[in-house]
Amino acid sequence: MNSHLQKVWTPPFNTPSCTPEKDLSTVDFFVGPPREIGELTCVDGTPSKQKSGKSLFAGIAVLVALSVTITLISFSLAPSIYTLAISGGLCTLLSAALIYEDKVYCYFVGKIGVCESSARLCIPGKPQTKILLFNKAAALFVTKIHQHTNGIYAGTSYKYVWTLTDKTKFVVEGYYYGEKKKRGGKDKYCFAESAESAWTKHLLQIVDEQFEENEYVDFPMSEKPEKNKIQTIRMRKGNLEFFLKKGGSQVVDISDFKQASLHGGFITFKHKDAQWWSGNGSFSFNYALVPNAYLFLICLNRIAGF
Repeated sequence: MNSHLQKVWTPPFNTPSCTPEKDLSTVDFFVGPPREIGELTCVDGTPSKQKSGKSLFAGIAVLVALSVTITLISFSLAPSIYTLAISGGLCTLLSAALIYEDKVYCYFVGKIGVCESSARLCIPGKPQTKILLFNKAAALFVTKIHQHTNGIYAGTSYKYVWTLTDKTKFVVEGYYYGEKKKRGGKDKYCFAESAESAWTKHLLQIVDEQFEENEYVDFPMSEKPEKNKIQTIRMRKGNLEFFLKKGGSQVVDISDFKQASLHGGFITFKHKDAQWWSGNGSFSFNYALVPNAYLFLICLNRIAGF
């Protein structure tokens, strides 16, 4: 770790990592967990080995060499002091921008909130910290896109967006390659998954209380009318009720469903009656448009066994 970033916190013994099988001794925590997020469930961060002085020096050397090469090529094509100045200046700005954006991270997941802190590796400055407190969040939307090139898997982009009661957002997004391969130290995916799990456990307590009091629980859908036909799905012990955005509702007994599944980013309900839901026999909606979708699936499994 650079001299301007000091290790200020050491995880207590047996503190789990958000990334499975990761050795937390390789992470230099330049900030500690905020008390507001409650008891820690897992922590994570950028491995110090990944940001060693040698790798940083090598990266800067490559950028400098690339800048010099581009400058010389530009000058040879159009020999002019202006060409030399402009191309050299642009390459220098590019190199500076890449170095400026090189960051290290610390992640903390607690029972009542999560925290992400980042600091620039090469430039001294105060770490930037984002805190999400669950009691100030309204809903979570999750988007995952598996990208393919010529039919070959080329990576997965993800985005976790918590909408807050004050109309702001807490966002965790990034990209990783491979479902089973080890992810990079800067990859936030495991942190995002752990944050979603903690958020869902927080909501389950609220849902259990609602179900105990009302004998049902409502799951409002996305507010985008062009992408969802339903306003709300109400879960009861024996049935599901689909409230339509155009008015009215459809009640379906759990025993009448043939199947409920999640595939290709869509949640699909199939009915025993092939004429159900406008003669299609099935109804599906985008997982990414369901607020707190993981909680929805857990409750559906509890009630219907799907």
